[in-house]
Amino acid sequence: MTRRDLITLAACAAPISCGQQGDNEVLIKASKLSQRDNILVLDYTLHAHTPTNASVGRLMLEDEGRGVQFAIAPDGGCIVWIPRNAYPSAPDYSSRPLVAVWDGHAAWTLTYKGIRAGAVAVSSKYRNLYLTAFDDATSPGRLLHLQGEQLKASLDITGVAGNLDLSAVERLSTCSDGTILAMGTRESLKVVDPKSGRGYFSGNGRFPALSPDGKHVAFVDQGALFIVNVVDGSRRQFLSRGTVWGVGGWSPDGELLLAAYREGLSFFKQLVVVDTASGQFADIFEMGEGDFGSRAMWIKRHLVNRKPPIEA
Repeated sequence: MTRRDLITLAACAAPISCGQQGDNEVLIKASKLSQRDNILVLDYTLHAHTPTNASVGRLMLEDEGRGVQFAIAPDGGCIVWIPRNAYPSAPDYSSRPLVAVWDGHAAWTLTYKGIRAGAVAVSSKYRNLYLTAFDDATSPGRLLHLQGEQLKASLDITGVAGNLDLSAVERLSTCSDGTILAMGTRESLKVVDPKSGRGYFSGNGRFPALSPDGKHVAFVDQGALFIVNVVDGSRRQFLSRGTVWGVGGWSPDGELLLAAYREGLSFFKQLVVVDTASGQFADIFEMGEGDFGSRAMWIKRHLVNRKPPIEA
């Protein structure tokens, strides 16, 4: 028995479940989902894995994936990202602002008013795309909604952000049909209807991730993982026997959630998959320094090991 095994056993010595009892069941469930839907888990460096941590390949956005701002649709079948050459170099702001879209078949770039984008989110089938855009180096930012055929129609919806500081937004998240939007900074989050401006939920927390049906938002607050029903405000806490560092993506069926978690006295932070119905979880792989799990997403296999036909 290794030192790691001893530490984990000590942390779980109490008769109450430490959550690991369900790891086989959760891994079986995740593996069946992966095989049925041809979907994989993407890590911090854009490498793809099966839920049992078999390496499959890489999402080939750029040579160094860590610096790429990107978002994957709730169904895992479409990705949007900001090509690195779209970032201006001060004081020359002549670079053409771009957002790239690819679903494995079609690929194109979009332009918008401003010099750069910040956070992005995209719905399934790329019907709706949201991004924070900045007009200059000191701009407070605008929130844009792109929609229509190949997302060519642009609508400024900055007003729905309320008093949220758009320059500090590090994550946007939307549901499958794009009708609900979550925005999050390092300290607070807000869930809104981007069309009507109706606010569904706001509070303290980081890394908000909307469920595919838009009914729940997962986030981290003071080292704890919460899932809140955005309609009635009810909440559940998960992974309560350790520290949660960040939240990744929901599985397309809305049953599984990725998170960065360190249990009890363990020295090791793991990417785990959580069954949101039972609360049980399973380890997928050990995580490195600086990885908070927020880039861990579910992605369709056909997007892996292929270079998007867009000059990035």
